[in-house]
Amino acid sequence: MNNKTVGIIFFVFAGILGIIIFLFNRALNKIVTESCTHGVTCPMYNTIAFNTYLSISIVVIVILAGVAFFYFLKITKTKSKKLMNQNTQI
Repeated sequence: MNNKTVGIIFFVFAGILGIIIFLFNRALNKIVTESCTHGVTCPMYNTIAFNTYLSISIVVIVILAGVAFFYFLKITKTKSKKLMNQNTQI
């Protein structure tokens, strides 16, 4: 598989993951707003913030891996040529 293809797969995965995180965070904020009686000082808001930051950092790592595959990592064709030469000699 081509490294650019793998990079695109990482980008698509990060996009889907970002959409899921956004929808989950929005629903969770709505639930906490309706159920928590402490207002803004409710400890559930801190939990939501921590989980959001953790999720966003995971998406950023996936995006960085996609950038690395797409732009920086090069395909090495020497291994495939060596394997082809070995198979033709047999």
